[in-house]
This record gives sequence, structure tokens and C-alpha cells, in this order.
Amino acid sequence: MHQLSAQQRFTPPMALEASDAPVDAPLSRSKKEGRLQRRARILDALFAVMSSSGGPGASVSEIVEAAGISRGALHYYFESKDELVAELMRRLGDRYLVRLAAFLDRQAGRSGDRGASPKVHAVDALVRWHFSGDTDEAVRLLGVWLDFWGQAPSRKDIGDVVFQVQEGARLQCRRALLLQRPELGSLDDDALRAHGASLLAIVEGGLLQWRIAASSPRPFDRAALGQALGDVATAFVSSLSAPERR
Repeated sequence: MHQLSAQQRFTPPMALEASDAPVDAPLSRSKKEGRLQRRARILDALFAVMSSSGGPGASVSEIVEAAGISRGALHYYFESKDELVAELMRRLGDRYLVRLAAFLDRQAGRSGDRGASPKVHAVDALVRWHFSGDTDEAVRLLGVWLDFWGQAPSRKDIGDVVFQVQEGARLQCRRALLLQRPELGSLDDDALRAHGASLLAIVEGGLLQWRIAASSPRPFDRAALGQALGDVATAFVSSLSAPERR
């Protein structure tokens, strides 16, 4: 069994008591909040194990050790390990999409400011955003995300979540495209979706290359790779033609 470091172990905020056992009566608000907190703590523990020891092969024993709970408590909050893994995937995907949308909200606000450049570099900014932030955290997060991708073909629940997250990301890429070149709004929906998918492919392909090389003798400079891919994405967007107005 993979041994967790002290930093990777979790101490539960409170011991599970008899009152935590399933009951027929509706839970009070405080008990519902406590249940959500414990579920979140278990998800945090699963992420710690997956990001440090080998992804989908993480054992139940490792998860309960990291969370500081018993097997019985784990199965009380999640019916199965498959449910736990799918829930972590949903949580990570939701957080990513919320952060991405908030970033583009800021870009849209800047484009409307007085004195702002008439040409908004939203696409370049979107690409670079994916290669910014804490590098160690990005290594762990992308490692877990790639594990999920690997499970998608054989597990429909994981595949469905991967598709939903990617569809949300494609929509945000499309949004960045239209921020930079609003005249492309005259394209039909299928064309815009394809262009959004192309932008996302540039991002995801670059992230995959970076993550694979991260543990090699010649890792990529993350910011430099983001800058180069931002230039590629900008060139792609500049090459698109809007339908002629009649």
C-alpha cells in the first residue's frame, strides 16, 4: 500500500458518532451541512491519494486512511468507490468551469472599459490562463484529470461527466472567440461549436504535452508554452472568415 505523508493525511473535524447512522427522519439543517462537509472531506482525501499514488487504482484502504474515517463511514456517505470517483470528477469539472467563466467575465468587462483597446485579446488570454497559477497544484490536478480521461471509454458515468465538462469548456472557448471577433457571430451554431472545439484542442493538447514532460529530463517552461500556444490560437482565430453580409 502506498504510504501517505503527514500532509496528505486528513484529520476529521469531528468523530463520527452514533447520531451519524442513517435514520428515517429528515436531517436537520446542521446535520445536512455536516454531511456535506464530510462528503467534501472524503473527496479531498480521494484527490490526495489519486494525485500522489496512481490514479484510479487508489484503494479504499488508502482513501479511508487519508480521510481519517472507517470503511463503514465511507460507505455511508458514498454507496461505492465508483460513485465517489464520479463525484470527484464532477466537483473538479464544476470548479474548473466556474473559474473559467469568471475569468472571461473579467475579460468581457475590460473590453467594455473606456479607453480599452478596440481589439480584445480574449483568446490569447484564455490560452495563457490555462498555463498560469501554481505549477505543483497544476501537476496534481492535471494528473488526476488525465486519469479520468483514461477511464471515460470504459465507464459511462465518467464519460458523461468528461463530455459535460468539455462541452462547457467549448462554450467558453466560443465565448472568447466572439469577444475577440464579434463579427463571427453570424456563423451558424455548428461552425461556432467546431471553432470552440478547435480552440479547446489547442489548450488540451498543450496541457497534455506539458504534463507528460513535467517529470522528464526536459520539462517545458509552462508560461513559455502557454505564450506559444496563445500565438497559435490567435493565428487560428485571425484566419477565420465571417459570412459576407447581403
